[in-house]
Amino acid sequence: MALGSIRKRGKKWYYSFELAPVDGKRKRIERVAGTTKKSAEKALQQALYELDATGLFLDASDISFADYLDLWLEQYGINVAYNTKKTYKKNIEMHLKPALGSYKLRHIQPAVLQNFINEKKLHGYKKSTVSQILVVLSLSMSYAVYPLQYIKESPARYIKMPKYDIEIRENIQRKVKTLSDGQMQQIQEILADTFYYLPVMLAYFSGLRVGECLALEWSRIDLENKVIRVRETLLATGKKAGRHTGTPKSKASVRDITFGATLQQLLKAARLRQTKNQLRYGNFYVRSDIVCVKENGEPLTHNDIRYLAQLCQKRLQLEFSFHMLRHTHATLLLENGADLLDISRRLGHKNLATTADIYAHVREKLTNRTVDILEQTVQK
Repeated sequence: MALGSIRKRGKKWYYSFELAPVDGKRKRIERVAGTTKKSAEKALQQALYELDATGLFLDASDISFADYLDLWLEQYGINVAYNTKKTYKKNIEMHLKPALGSYKLRHIQPAVLQNFINEKKLHGYKKSTVSQILVVLSLSMSYAVYPLQYIKESPARYIKMPKYDIEIRENIQRKVKTLSDGQMQQIQEILADTFYYLPVMLAYFSGLRVGECLALEWSRIDLENKVIRVRETLLATGKKAGRHTGTPKSKASVRDITFGATLQQLLKAARLRQTKNQLRYGNFYVRSDIVCVKENGEPLTHNDIRYLAQLCQKRLQLEFSFHMLRHTHATLLLENGADLLDISRRLGHKNLATTADIYAHVREKLTNRTVDILEQTVQK
């Protein structure tokens, strides 16, 4: 074990010790321990024990919670999905830093965190938002305990989520917006000769999410057996962000989707059209394996899809979002007797309950139809 010493300077006692040499240079650590010799001896003993056990001395005595959160996001963020890291960063910048950033990490107590979480509810934040904030608190504090060993115990482990009233299912149902046959026909007509046509039809016939649609490559499509293999999703695009793809939303989202002859013909026509455009544009064509591209081969982005929504709203006076195509796909399947479990797997939901909750309004219609069938059977 390394050797250390203590000394008194003014009214305070200090402890110090040397770290192992790095590149032939030695570094001496000295820290204030309190106002008594006994506190200095105890602090030195603990520091030397941790140094001997881990081989490291992690100086977290004065680190602010704001600085620590930046460190945690940099180190822990490597292991999480791109969008998850963005959500963590958003909650850190919007909620944690403004309220708790000035605290020293080692001084944060459970009561401070509980009061912070309670106030979020009192200020009208939704349960989902408060839950996300609590996740960041729990993960970051646990990381400070291990592997970093900045603190001995996580103060977040004692925090209780504020009690919220049970969410009424109608709130979920109200968010599910679909397109009628007439609206879908209008959309197809205005987009027929544009590069928007293919991604719209892809989502309509397969239920793909927008990121899955934009990341889809030809190598993931088996045109002969009519199967789409969902393995990537487009996370972000832009001059600053670049083009980033990652794994789909969840394990269940990694799936194979079968499709019919209509989409098969659309995809074959799109593949042929892209081949012709490569010859037409020559060296100016952007070559890639991406399915949804512009005429010059440039892959479509989330910004292009946002413009598509604006186009539909302006031309058709229709409140449109790309996700409506996915909802329309699932609703049509349900209304026409498709198995709920099969639809859930097709959409890439984590479990059957998620699908059942989202499309509860459709199932209510089917329940009434079931009752009618039963009545007709009994009357016979």
